Amino acid sequence: MRLERDERRQRRATLFASLIFGVVALGAFVSKADDFLTKGIELFQHRQYREAEKVLEQVVTANGSNATGQYYLGRSYFMLCHYDQAITHLQRAVDLQGSQSDYHYWLGRAYGEKTKRSGLLKQAGLAKKVRMAFEQAVMLDPNNVAARAALGNFYAQAPRFMGGGIDKAAEQAVALTALDALQGKLLKARILEEQKKPSDAEASYKKLQERYGDSPSASDIYGQYGRFLLRQDHPDDAIGKLQKQVQLKPNDLSAYFDLAAAYEAAGRSHEAATEYQKAARIIPACKPPNKR
Repeated sequence: MRLERDERRQRRATLFASLIFGVVALGAFVSKADDFLTKGIELFQHRQYREAEKVLEQVVTANGSNATGQYYLGRSYFMLCHYDQAITHLQRAVDLQGSQSDYHYWLGRAYGEKTKRSGLLKQAGLAKKVRMAFEQAVMLDPNNVAARAALGNFYAQAPRFMGGGIDKAAEQAVALTALDALQGKLLKARILEEQKKPSDAEASYKKLQERYGDSPSASDIYGQYGRFLLRQDHPDDAIGKLQKQVQLKPNDLSAYFDLAAAYEAAGRSHEAATEYQKAARIIPACKPPNKR
């Protein structure tokens, strides 16, 4: 009997030790995972997207339910121009934590970039996903300036059968202006263009350029103004504006693509190639969107 009691005590002691070891090991694992997540976010914020992607992949491989890890991994893929992978991970972030406005906004951005690089047959279906993501982002956080600007621009440009409409865009412009005067005015200028009022749109851009000058926020003005001029078949005028956008946003790939498109439209293929090369040096995998 005594031998049996000793054996039972030994088994209990062994079980207890195993439990303690398991708790300690789990705590160490969780702590390490948190460290990896923190490191991945830090790398992302320092624009080290390739390094961030590698670290964050380890985070979500260890724990696929980590919504923050999925979100930053999706954004890392977005910045590396791997839009399918970005969509996959941003969708997982949304599924895990659907109350986050920014998760929906960046999912919409990823679908938007994929739409720009897809054929006409796929664009309608993708555009619906863009709209739904932006609408959800605004619904969750009406003060999300980036999401409201994106939704307003979608409404302004998309045909009604895709869920667009000038009336919807105008509503967003009013709400956006109350949050951010510059972004609201930029949306209003885009609406004027879509209403076939190019002279009024250009007058708005000129006023904004005079008002904001060389401030950091002026890059959005020069970019939108330059793209407007390009759509109006004034590539030579567009080049000056888009050069300014690149100057103010030297790490923005889309700025180089915009400028390259203007050079191409102006018949200056050598300069266009130079801008594409500059973009490739930042992120080699990035390809320009379909022609505007």
